Amino acid sequence: QLELSLSFSHFNGRNTGTAPQTPWNLGRKLPKAPETSWNLHAFHRVSGPGLLNGLRLGVGASYADSAWVDAAQGQNTYLAQWSDDPVIAWASVSREFNVGRDRRLIVSCNVSNLFNREYISAANAFGAPRTIKASAAYRF
Repeated sequence: QLELSLSFSHFNGRNTGTAPQTPWNLGRKLPKAPETSWNLHAFHRVSGPGLLNGLRLGVGASYADSAWVDAAQGQNTYLAQWSDDPVIAWASVSREFNVGRDRRLIVSCNVSNLFNREYISAANAFGAPRTIKASAAYRF
């Protein structure tokens, strides 16, 4: 079983009003808002006999283009690039098992920022480095 998830966003926001003391702000693009972003995730669930039955493997990628950084009173002073390699700015991989006879226990492991790339998560802050997260859940 294959699951695909794709999201796309295009945003062309601009300031349409401004305070009298900031006339330069009128018509400027909104800070910290990339014009284009997308996410693509794919998951495959293995079915069949044995221990691998219910195994779910996933991979995903995200992209956001550059955005203005508002470092000086609304003047959108410079463009921040979200990643050095904008093709795949952020990638993840996951693995999930349904455990036990009744398959109510779910054990999963997720690796975020798979390639350990530097990226900007919010216009002035670097995003998290490669992160490995393990979790378990039980369905009642």
